[in-house]
Amino acid sequence: GMHLALLFRALGPNLVDKGRQGTGTIPRRIGRWFSPRALGRMGSGDAVSRHRFAASIGAGLLMATLPIYGIKTVLCVWISARFTLHPLAVIAVSSLSTPPIGFVFVAYAICIGSLVLGGDLPDFSALDFSAITQWATAGDLLLEWVVGGVIGGLVLGGASYALIRPVLAWRVKRRATV
Repeated sequence: GMHLALLFRALGPNLVDKGRQGTGTIPRRIGRWFSPRALGRMGSGDAVSRHRFAASIGAGLLMATLPIYGIKTVLCVWISARFTLHPLAVIAVSSLSTPPIGFVFVAYAICIGSLVLGGDLPDFSALDFSAITQWATAGDLLLEWVVGGVIGGLVLGGASYALIRPVLAWRVKRRATV
């Protein structure tokens, strides 16, 4: 029992910052955690908070490419709590996977998955898009979608992190000189 309790404690979200005690009621702590003002301070704060902001955007892009509809928001909140990211940024960016932009993420993931698994791009002309809601068509592409979603999401998340961090640092530096 003790080992299970410690496992759940280690894997569960940590809503208390490392540097300060969790004060206030649970709704107030959750309200401060989801605060848009905290998101703005994170983007223009010190190097650690800018790192967390860029990581939040990267995690959101990773989540946007994964085919986990139905549990995506819950998983975004868990990832935000587990890795001390800002949940609004993660959820907002992961919501890009909804139509019309969502089809681009799906096609991107399927193409990456097909390249990794088969070595070539998928032949979309052979698919019957009028029957796209049928399980046979979805099942044909599901493995490519999952594999491509993970690999493509890691690539998009890493690239966005690598681009956003220097932009935020430049913006803060420029603001300090003005």
